[in-house]
Parts: sequence; C-alpha cells; structure tokens
Amino acid sequence: DTEVTLMPPVMARAVKFVGQRKTGDFDYWRLEEILVSGCAPPAPPPPPPMPGACDTTVDLGQDPTATCSMSSVDPHWGGGSTDCTSSLIDGKVAWNSASGRHLKPDGTVTVAFPYERTIEKVKIFQFHQGYAHYGFEIQTQSSSDKWTTVLSQTSWSPVTPGPGQHGHDPERTPS
Repeated sequence: DTEVTLMPPVMARAVKFVGQRKTGDFDYWRLEEILVSGCAPPAPPPPPPMPGACDTTVDLGQDPTATCSMSSVDPHWGGGSTDCTSSLIDGKVAWNSASGRHLKPDGTVTVAFPYERTIEKVKIFQFHQGYAHYGFEIQTQSSSDKWTTVLSQTSWSPVTPGPGQHGHDPERTPS
C-alpha cells in the first residue's frame, strides 16, 4: 500500500491516481481502496479553508458528497460502470468484486468533492500477492480545474520519512 503525505497540505476539489504502466492490456492495477485524508469539513456551505495542518483528520471519501470515477470500465467487476464510489472509497480494504476494481495499466481513478478541501494524505491500497504495481502519479485539482502532479513515482528506494510503501513491504519513499 502506498501512502503519500502532502507537505504542505493542498487545497483541492479532486485527487487523481494516474497509472503509468504501458504494458499489456491484461496487466491491470488491482486496487482495493483509495483513502484521501484531510480536514473535517465545516458545516456546509463552507468557505475554502486555508491550507495547513488539520485540527482533525478524516477519511474524506466517507463524505456522502464524495464521488469516485474510473477512466474506463473494469472488464471483470463493476457491472460495466466507471463509478467506483461504492468500491474504492467505501472504507473497506478488500480484494473482491464488491470492494475492489481492476484498472488498465495507464488508467485513472478520480476522487472528487463538490468544493475544495484540504488534502493531507492519499493512500493507495493494492492487492499484493504478486500483482502490486509501481509507476504512477498522484495529482490534485484546484477550483480552476488545473491538475497539479504532487507525486510522480517510478521506483522505490529505502529512505524514510516521507511518502511511503506500507503493508507487506518495509516503509520506502519514491526516488
């Protein structure tokens, strides 16, 4: 699992995972969950807060206004829909047809909010057992619709602290 801590936190209304593996059509990412953490929202409609450390960090995907969409249909699971709200931001880290999705090697997953939020961390959970992939970007989108790459990860080196690889592997940071 890959966790990226954004230093400093950023204001964004969407976070996108961009796969960058240009391999065969059957070499899919096997995503279990995408956790986007940030400041707990004030009562709606909120004015955008200034970026900075959150008093309380929450799973922003659990906000009922959050949405998740994939750039292409999962050929195995998902019933032909690109909507991944009930599978990749459901708060359940599991590899099964209800809570996981296959993503083409160069596909994208976007977690979006109706207004800018302070984003502190993004954590990508992948099904391991020989299927975990590396080589991706994490991008954020501001209210101006501009996408900014906050991490471009192509390999891992054993350095800490910072964005890390967690789970079955030792903590590592992108190089």
